[in-house]
This record gives sequence, structure tokens and C-alpha cells, in this order.
Amino acid sequence: MKDNKQLVFLSFGDVFYDQRLGRTIKTLQDAGFVIHVFARHLFSEKLQSNYRTTRYKPLFKDGPLSYIEFNLRALIFLLFRSRTVVCSIDLDTLISAIVAKKLKGHTVIYDAHEYFVESPELVNRPFIRNLWNKIGNYCIPRSDYAYTVGEEIADEMEKKYKIGFEVVRNIPEEVDLASISNVSIPNIEQKQYILYQGALNVGRGIESLIEVMQFYPELHLVIAGKGDLELTLKKMTAELHIDNITFTGNLLPIQLKSLTQHAWIGVNLLENMGKSYYLSLANKFFDYIQANIPQICIDFPEYRKINSKYNFAVMAPDCSVSTLKTCIETLINDSHYYDLLKANTVIASKELNWNAESKKLTHLYQKWTSKKRTIINHPKV
Repeated sequence: MKDNKQLVFLSFGDVFYDQRLGRTIKTLQDAGFVIHVFARHLFSEKLQSNYRTTRYKPLFKDGPLSYIEFNLRALIFLLFRSRTVVCSIDLDTLISAIVAKKLKGHTVIYDAHEYFVESPELVNRPFIRNLWNKIGNYCIPRSDYAYTVGEEIADEMEKKYKIGFEVVRNIPEEVDLASISNVSIPNIEQKQYILYQGALNVGRGIESLIEVMQFYPELHLVIAGKGDLELTLKKMTAELHIDNITFTGNLLPIQLKSLTQHAWIGVNLLENMGKSYYLSLANKFFDYIQANIPQICIDFPEYRKINSKYNFAVMAPDCSVSTLKTCIETLINDSHYYDLLKANTVIASKELNWNAESKKLTHLYQKWTSKKRTIINHPKV
């Protein structure tokens, strides 16, 4: 196969707020690839991009029909394209790519942002999880190439799916903090605040974080993001009569960077609700480092491994209110310790940035798109 610089990305979300996808596209464009993204149109904001997009407004925004609708639309889209390289973002887009590969000869790259079948949304729903397991067992081994966000998840998925997984960590670009210091954030008072950024979904310790704010009226909690629990969390805040919490909703990337830079600490908590969380390496973990703020971080393997080298986080054994209270008081009462963690984020930020990861990403795509395709005899499932 000759070099193929045409790439199609399939994303079940909306590219507007997907920072990993944005970094990936920019890096590959800089390397000479031509990108076309097929995704859902979920947000009203106007997308400013220098790559081609095909977005559709879904008839079904969630539930089984939303996945069926996406994969049918994506399959039709791919069938009208000449042979190309298709990158599927997570398992929920892979069905259409594998079918199109069989019918059109496309090359399929699987970009696993998470260990999909081990996500908290599935671990307690055996029927739905079993269905996705069957889809994964069929589709993932039939991908031509695969990569994911961390070594722990890569090892687990290699064992399960008998296919090699490369690792490209979800690390942000090095941030010029001075250039974003004056970016305005609506409804954020200039107070000392704790920041949670990310999806408002189950198993992320947000309930405990809200509850613990009752003990610290002098502090403010800013929750930046949207998700399934948004209304529940806002109701909980109102019922507890807590007035030192602000929900910002989704923010533009530059606004989120500025918000993070001015925070006192960041919070990265997860409950052990499946291997997807336990083996994760979340965006916010690195975003806090780039913003040079200490963080309270769950003591899971990937985070522990990195923090043991740099020491910029207070590691929390669980997400309980009592544990959070202990962590916060440690940082309040020991200013020297806080200053040490903050100084260490500066050191870590010089090494843990997109520079090295982007080179690896480019190398992988150049290798994968220039190699001769080999016929793989997949076992029947």
C-alpha cells in the first residue's frame, strides 16, 4: 500500500470539546495528513477548524438507538469513500469501520480512549455489558492497528483481544500561562477555589467533593463540565444549602486552561468501579500539572507511578468525605508542603507535555499508513 495521507476519524461525541482528538488532528495535519472527521453535532457553538467535518444532528441523543443511528450513518459515509484509513475513536464507532473494511478494504486504526467494556456505565448492567463485550470481541481483533492512553490499559486489552496496543498518553501541550492569564471566565469570582474539571458522570467522587465543601466556607468549588449527573449534583448542592459552589458547564479549551491556572488545587478522583477507571490516566491529571497547581488524586496505578517520580499530588486512597477532608486540611495547614508540590508541578510540566507524545503519534501513523497490508486470518467468534 502506498502512503495514504487521507485519514477519516469517527467520533461518537462532538469534536468541539474533545481536546485529545483536537491535539491528534493538529499533530497529524502538521505531519502532512489530510483529515476528515465524521461526528455527531451536539453543541450549538460554531466549529472553527481547518479540517473537513461531517456532523449530523442525531435523532437519538442517547440509548441503544443513538449507537445504531451513528454506526448506520457512519457506514453509509464510509461506503461512499474510496479506500482510505479510518480511525475509530472508542468501541462505539468501531462497528461501522469494521464492516466498511470488509466491504471497501479500508484500513482501520482503533483509538481506545478508555477500556470501554470496563466503564462504570456498563459494569453493573450485565446484559448491555455482555452485548458490548461481544461487539468488542468481534471488532477489536479485526482492527489493523490499535493504541490507547496508558500502559496498564494497553496490557489488559492486549491480553483480552490478542492484538497489540501502542500507547500515546493523553498529555496536553505545554501551556504558556502568561498568554492565558487574563482570559475571562463568566461567573467566577476571584476567590481561592478548588477545581473539578471533566465529565459529571458516576464514580468520579463529585458527590463527596460537594459534601466536603460544607466544612470550608472560606473556599470555593468550581465544577467545570457537563454530564449525566449534572442535575442531580445541582439538586444536591441546593438541598445542602451550599453557596460556595459554581457550575460552569462546558468551557472553551482556552477558558478551561485559564480557569485551571488560577485554581488553588485540582481534584482527580475516581471510584474503583471497573478496570476502565482503575487503570485510567485522565486528561485532568496532566492539565493540572501544566497549570502548575497541586492536586488531590486517587491512588490508582498509573497516577501513583507518575507521582512517585515527581511528587506533585496528595494521593487519596478513596473518595470518601473524611479522606477528602484530610487531604484538604493537609494542604491548608502545611504551606511549605503545598509550595513543594507546586514547585514540583513546574518540573513535571517540562517533561509531561505533548511534545514527546506527538512525535510518537506521528511515527505510528506514518508507519501504519505506509506499510503493506497483510491478510490476517481472524478466529471465528
